[in-house]
Amino acid sequence: MGNWTEKVALEPILFDGDTINITVKRLLIADMGAFMAHYNEGKLTFASHLEVARLAADIIPKYVLELSGMTHPDGTPFTISEFAEVAKEFYFAELVGAVLTGLMNVSSVSKADAKNSPPPSPV
Repeated sequence: MGNWTEKVALEPILFDGDTINITVKRLLIADMGAFMAHYNEGKLTFASHLEVARLAADIIPKYVLELSGMTHPDGTPFTISEFAEVAKEFYFAELVGAVLTGLMNVSSVSKADAKNSPPPSPV
């Protein structure tokens, strides 16, 4: 488990004139399964877009540990709870999608990491 960390900084996200930095904890199996149920051959199915956006908005308070760079029009920073609330608005769908993609990526073992792992033990 040389590459596992409790907290992971996502790549900065450019959205609506802000460069947003987010640190997350990794998805639990149940939450990853809820998202993956809406994918077919690695792509989000059209009918699932709104459901995935709803799921993503609901998990933000659970997984986002730090948030910086996202500001209100007056320049004050968003809190995580404010971000979770506005993430339910369609206006933020692209941002929520970027957060979800980053969260899913950091929650999975990369192919390079998997090559260096021993095979699973027989059951």
